[in-house]
Amino acid sequence: MLNISFNRTISGEHYTDTHGFTDTNFTAFAMYGKRFVPRIRGLQKQAIFRIDTEKDYGPIKVLLEKKDRTLHPEWIAAEWDRMGHFYASLESGHATASTALKRLNGFSGKNHFYRANREFGRKRPTPPSNNF
Repeated sequence: MLNISFNRTISGEHYTDTHGFTDTNFTAFAMYGKRFVPRIRGLQKQAIFRIDTEKDYGPIKVLLEKKDRTLHPEWIAAEWDRMGHFYASLESGHATASTALKRLNGFSGKNHFYRANREFGRKRPTPPSNNF
C-alpha cells in the first residue's frame, strides 16, 4: 500500500483527472510498482516520444517530428541512484509524497534530477486498448 499525494491509500492503480497529471507522477507510481491512470482532457494534444532516432516509426513518424520528441535514457541512468534514494525516502516516511513531488515539479528542465524524473515518466507504455 502506498500513501500518495492525495492522502489516499492505494494498492494497484490510482485514477485522477487532468489536474493530477504530470510526467513525474508517472515516474513516482512506476518506482512503487503501481499504475497511474489519469483521465486526460485534450488527449489529442499530448506528446508521444521516441528513443531511437534512426528507427522508422511508419505512420506516426509525423507526430514525432513536430518538435524534438526524443527521450534521453542517459539522463535517467545518470540520476538513477538519486531517484532510488528519493523514492525510498518517501516510502519510509522521511518526507510526504505530496510535499516532495510538489517541490520536484517546481524545478525547471535545467535541473538534472527533475529532467531524469520527467524523462522516465515520459517513457510510459501505451495501455492496451481493452483497458479503455
